[in-house]
Amino acid sequence: MTAASSEDLAGKAASDLQTGIVIGTNTITGTLKPVTNYTGFSDNTDLQNGYYLALDFSNTSPSDATIVVKLSSDVAGTTLDSDRLIVEYIEPLSSETTTKTLTVTITKPEYPTVTQTYNLSGLVLSTE
Repeated sequence: MTAASSEDLAGKAASDLQTGIVIGTNTITGTLKPVTNYTGFSDNTDLQNGYYLALDFSNTSPSDATIVVKLSSDVAGTTLDSDRLIVEYIEPLSSETTTKTLTVTITKPEYPTVTQTYNLSGLVLSTE
């Protein structure tokens, strides 16, 4: 998994969304930029303005594995399609939420399932 770079992410470039994203052993850090009118992300107007984290799983092995990405606030998670890119809407932490996590589960028949959880508290939500 890497930070998405120059790909078209439903009408935005990764550089429109984020900068300096570093994926560590169990943390993701960097800066998320405020985005407005991101209509390619969702038809829901409540999700078209805010902060987004874009990740690229194209180098994840095995290449035909199923990858599910789940934010701590997400019930089911999202199964990635063949481009293996995902953009997640990141809500600012509130008084009820002390930690936000992202869990990645990789499965393939005849291989052990791998699950890794990343702490997102190191993401900075820029105001500019």
